Amino acid sequence: MDAMAIYLYFFGMLALVLVGLLVPAYFISIPQDDDHEVI
Repeated sequence: MDAMAIYLYFFGMLALVLVGLLVPAYFISIPQDDDHEVI
């Protein structure tokens, strides 16, 4: 068994999930500070 591949896959998926959750929250929180460009 290649445990390293399993760890890389696990952390890769974890990183994708974190980015998928944090990036939209980051872009959604920015327009609230602006008065214009309301989506």
